Amino acid sequence: WGVMDAGSWLGIGNSGDKPSHFSAWSKVRLGWVNPIEITSGSYILTPVINDGMIYKIIGSSYNENPKGFNSEYFLLENRQKTRFDTAIPGDGMLIFHIDESMWTNRNQNHKKVDLEEADGDDDLDNEYNHGDAGDPYPGSSNKREFSISSYPNNYSYENNSSVFEITNITKSGDNVDFAILTYMVNSGEQIRYDTDLSYDTAGSGTERDI
Repeated sequence: WGVMDAGSWLGIGNSGDKPSHFSAWSKVRLGWVNPIEITSGSYILTPVINDGMIYKIIGSSYNENPKGFNSEYFLLENRQKTRFDTAIPGDGMLIFHIDESMWTNRNQNHKKVDLEEADGDDDLDNEYNHGDAGDPYPGSSNKREFSISSYPNNYSYENNSSVFEITNITKSGDNVDFAILTYMVNSGEQIRYDTDLSYDTAGSGTERDI
């Protein structure tokens, strides 16, 4: 899904004759795209290869400070099998989980840039393949939701669920339509699941989400 990885070897006749586009994070990092930050509402995501549209979602427990404790966010891009992306393994919306506090992707359990594989098979994480048609949304697995209860889910690396869920993910021609529901309190501020500490008699605590 990115020319900086196995995407450089994609081809139609010969390996490498149709390398893929850069991933959403790479495009943003290089300064080629300014992602559009979105919250609640209904959205249409057009093919990134046409107009460079990339959406960004920041959860309640996330921040944008690269040295921060939770510098996490999500990037959404629509990849279609056309032009330099002709040889990618599928099409639809890719959801990338980013943590700018990490330097590399060497830790498979906590990556800097992680593709949320829609089908939940974790083939990329387990190095079974370099991407397949089940990775995008809705994709071959027809996955239409990214939320607290889906797999993959919208949790941070600190096991906090974010305040949003993406629902009603559908393809409309080459576009991807979806809705975002953001949980709000009466004051209009975003909230997240709090952490409760349950203590045993020795005074040690075990965190759990409530």
